[in-house]
Amino acid sequence: MKKMILVLFASILLLAALSSISAAKKQPKNDDAVAAVTQFENDAVKANLAGDSSFYEKGYADDWTGGFSGGIWTTKASILADRHRDLHGRL
Repeated sequence: MKKMILVLFASILLLAALSSISAAKKQPKNDDAVAAVTQFENDAVKANLAGDSSFYEKGYADDWTGGFSGGIWTTKASILADRHRDLHGRL
């Protein structure tokens, strides 16, 4: 009886190991998605440094909302307002 339980347990472990290896090999390739996000981030940095608010107007959805680690939330409208204020020197 103990031998049967041991064999059953070993079989379950082997099946679990083979399933995880098989699943890891079947992961979809996401190189295009990574490249697109990387390009978007690079374009955002360039636009920010250049003071180009058109990037945010075109690249962000109208209902976009972003959160920061300090608990601050921002929207597309608030980003555009901040850009306008920064470009025109108003507080």
